[in-house]
Amino acid sequence: MTRNLATEALLGKLGKRFGVTLEQTRWVSRFEARKRHPGESIDGDEDSLRQMAQKAFSSLGTVAQDAIALNQLYKAISLEMKYRCMDTECKLVAEADDVIERYEAVMWIIMQRNKLSEA
Repeated sequence: MTRNLATEALLGKLGKRFGVTLEQTRWVSRFEARKRHPGESIDGDEDSLRQMAQKAFSSLGTVAQDAIALNQLYKAISLEMKYRCMDTECKLVAEADDVIERYEAVMWIIMQRNKLSEA
């Protein structure tokens, strides 16, 4: 019990000294482990990544947080979509979100046409 208190006190002092708290470390872990769920809209993923980036990297500015969130978004989407976002030079998560939404809408329409032609 005393050892845990000493460890927590040490972590608290280190957090104050270096600007990283245990809570931020947990948010970083959650942020890095975040995956896009099947059927989840890109908007939900975008909002979640932004919020987690704000909590995990609170000492950084919003531009840096958005860049980190964009990098994490690229890990959650297909390689083809990542290339489309990079080709359109997306610098913000919102820009990538627009590209992905348009691409997914086109793919959905193509899939619906294929289903109708098969029927």
